[in-house]
Amino acid sequence: VILEQKVIDSAPMNQDFILYSDNHEKLDVKEHLHIVDVEALVVDDNKINLKVAQGLLSSYGLKVDTT
Repeated sequence: VILEQKVIDSAPMNQDFILYSDNHEKLDVKEHLHIVDVEALVVDDNKINLKVAQGLLSSYGLKVDTT
């Protein structure tokens, strides 16, 4: 499997993810970030981790497969 990734922000991953509008106002990420036509396979041996990951990713519009 090859996953292509583009770096869009050089901030460390432990930093908060912030979206800005066209006029540079901060936006609520959950309200404005919606990912469409993307499927994600999440693999873990812990069922609780799978449920948490599925909930987080699907809240942004990803289609999540845990099987």
